[in-house]
Amino acid sequence: MFKLALKRHNAQVVLPFSPSSLGSQPNLRFRVFLQTSVINDTFTMAQEFCNHMSQRTHTIIGFWKASSMNAIISYSDTFNIPWITPSLPLPDQPTKHVINLHPKFETFLLDFLFKLGWKEFTLVYDQKEVHLPVKAAIAFCLERGLRIQVRNLAGVDNILPTLKEIACKKEYKVLFDVSLQRSMQTLEKIKIMGMLSMDYHYIFSDLSLIDQDLRQFAYGASNLTFLGLVDKSFELYDSVLQGQTNPFFNTVGSESALIYDAFTAMASGMRQVIAEGLVFETEIQDEINRVERVTCHQMSILPLNTGSEISKAIKEVKFQGLTGNVEFDQQGQRINYSVRIYALDRLGLNSIGTWTDSSEEGDGILELNDVDLVDQSDWILESYRNETLIVTTIVEEPYVIRKPNWQELEGNDRFEGFCVDLLKEITKIAQIQYRIKPVDDGQYGSKNDKDGTWNGMIGEVKYQKAHMAVAPLTITSAREAVVDFTKPFMTLGISIMIKKPEKQNYNIFSFLDPLSTEIWICIVFAYVGVSVVLYLVSRFSPYEWHRRSLTKVTNNDEIDAATDFGIFNSLWFSLGAFVQQGCDISPKSFSGRIVGGVWWLFTLIVISSYTANLAAFLTVDKMVTPIAGAEDLAKQTLIQYGTLRSGSTVNFFKQSPLPTYEKMWATMKSQEPSVFVSSNKEGIARVRASDGKYAFLMESTLNDYTEQRRPCNTMKVGPNIDSKGYGIALPKGSPLYDTVNLAILTLREQGKLQKLKNYWWYDKSECGANGGSGATKTPALTLGNVAGVFYVLIGGMGLAICTALLEFWYHAHKIRNFKRKQKAKAAARDRLLAERSVNISTTDNIPSVGGDHESAGRFKFWRRK
Repeated sequence: MFKLALKRHNAQVVLPFSPSSLGSQPNLRFRVFLQTSVINDTFTMAQEFCNHMSQRTHTIIGFWKASSMNAIISYSDTFNIPWITPSLPLPDQPTKHVINLHPKFETFLLDFLFKLGWKEFTLVYDQKEVHLPVKAAIAFCLERGLRIQVRNLAGVDNILPTLKEIACKKEYKVLFDVSLQRSMQTLEKIKIMGMLSMDYHYIFSDLSLIDQDLRQFAYGASNLTFLGLVDKSFELYDSVLQGQTNPFFNTVGSESALIYDAFTAMASGMRQVIAEGLVFETEIQDEINRVERVTCHQMSILPLNTGSEISKAIKEVKFQGLTGNVEFDQQGQRINYSVRIYALDRLGLNSIGTWTDSSEEGDGILELNDVDLVDQSDWILESYRNETLIVTTIVEEPYVIRKPNWQELEGNDRFEGFCVDLLKEITKIAQIQYRIKPVDDGQYGSKNDKDGTWNGMIGEVKYQKAHMAVAPLTITSAREAVVDFTKPFMTLGISIMIKKPEKQNYNIFSFLDPLSTEIWICIVFAYVGVSVVLYLVSRFSPYEWHRRSLTKVTNNDEIDAATDFGIFNSLWFSLGAFVQQGCDISPKSFSGRIVGGVWWLFTLIVISSYTANLAAFLTVDKMVTPIAGAEDLAKQTLIQYGTLRSGSTVNFFKQSPLPTYEKMWATMKSQEPSVFVSSNKEGIARVRASDGKYAFLMESTLNDYTEQRRPCNTMKVGPNIDSKGYGIALPKGSPLYDTVNLAILTLREQGKLQKLKNYWWYDKSECGANGGSGATKTPALTLGNVAGVFYVLIGGMGLAICTALLEFWYHAHKIRNFKRKQKAKAAARDRLLAERSVNISTTDNIPSVGGDHESAGRFKFWRRK
């Protein structure tokens, strides 16, 4: 493309440039030095830059990477060399000579998503050089009140886990800001996982994606949006294609168009510089005579004297190129550009609108091709207006059901069901008449490998025996090859049916379940630890001690002091605080109050968390399922699982390349007796009779319907394994296709399809709103929920009585011992008094030598002694 641009611009030369031609638009011939470099190698890029400078290059057109960007900007500014790049614009850098042909998509993408009405979306990116910086996206969403989920694929080789997480979390609106190779891998994996359903809307930002073969992804029901810059309606596009000599060159990609426009911008700017009177030969000679030089790898190089003028001239150009309007601001960024928006449908890529940058208003202008989906009756051919169309179907609950008195009725009145109501809604929009006819052979439609013929409803539509088939008919590539399917009127997938497990028996100590065993153990240790710390703090702090007696003491008497927080009182205080009841004592010291305050805060959080979880554990009936999805089935061997012997479900497992499903298929094939069944009814009966030892893999719609039918003992577990849809089949090229297809889209947008499903699946349920429980409000607590609390109460009362008896016995024993000691002391005192009386009597009979005073002195001495 670069050589083609050079050839076309040099072909415009008529006369060589001369000073007499100043003032008129000059003709200019370019000499080009083509160089292939490793653009992510800074050293190599710098070396090539110096080589071009030594040849007095005036402008460089080239790519860059994030790793080489700073070096290129530095050399460009140092040597005054304009650098024109078709690469992605990287984060803002102060530069004078870099000019970006690739627009900054940050403003476009954010404005586009906002105007699409996306309230929440997922951003998936895989490298630093992306169209939409993560910080800018988050800031925009915070400003506009949008919700964004960011997923980084850098260093991730397998995107399947990321896509699985997107599907499980129901992130239906996704922007993939990834490279071309990663985009194609993503589309392949999305197709394999069955995520091309009507619920999803994907936007891919890579501009080269529209040049790839995307037809294999056109049969899904999801919205696939792609972006492009090339204006294929511009006459220059055809002119460039005609100028190509390569027979395999049949289109102009975005990268090629950017290179072409980069050369055009450079050529226009150089012509403008010449028109303003700058002569490069003289400028070079003048620079050679100067002394000041710049060193580039040991080589003296002169900066380009007219580099600033060339950069300014290029930034001022304005023309219509392959990428539309080409115009720059003073920083060298594209402005007033247009982005073309494409959607993928059954006919290929289709342009659905344009977003145009508006530098004056700040945001862009989005123009989408609106289509009236309601008033489309004029699309039907006149030959069908007065004709009764034959609609083939199959009798299967709840899609088409014969009424109890159907033999007494005629025509369409004999039938009822989801598909019957769907036909009635379509006729309100399409204004057609129809007659329902059950398929003759009772088959959906499969190909006979021997002769290539089709049976069932597909065969009747293909061979023009019916105008359309309205039934639970799965859209597949094989069927799509022989008939035309409308957009799906119902999305489904392969699901797992098991027998509903019995509710768990109540645990008498279920009041302990809100907190795990580890937490309860930690609480016990915390309780003991805080009590011990409080005891020690109270012993050490002088402010916790007080006098035991209030009697007055003298200086020589020892004060009898005590503290309230012995070890038992400390334990009692901590227990009272933990159960939110308080205590009759409290710490007086500052250190003790710190311990108490921290313990109170701890107990407040623990008790609040416990109370919040307790209600859920006591009121919610737990029904634990043995498996949670396909992965659990594949990992275990206790529960057998199987599918129909033939059909799309068994074909999915046969053809799936995913390891989990390959393992499941190998397990199913090796089971004896066989786990495959001939019909859905047989599979459902086997699930109900298996006592939880058999799981049936079936379509999710029938699984949901069966769950609402008596005896209400089956249930669906886990997410759908794949994603597909039911569609209306019409003959190839039928003039009714667009009318019926638009009617389906209208009903889906109006919510009537979901309303019909709710009516036939849930409003007519035989098992209540909760699949058989019939409970519409929170059930009252039974004795089984709180029996453990009563056991604790009874146990506490018994322990208290035993403790009281023990205390009574201990106190009685203590009093008995005390009285025994008192009696012993009294007896000893009586003996002592008796001895004293004998001594006194003896003393009174001894003559006094010292008189009365001496006798009194001896008596006092004896008493002291």
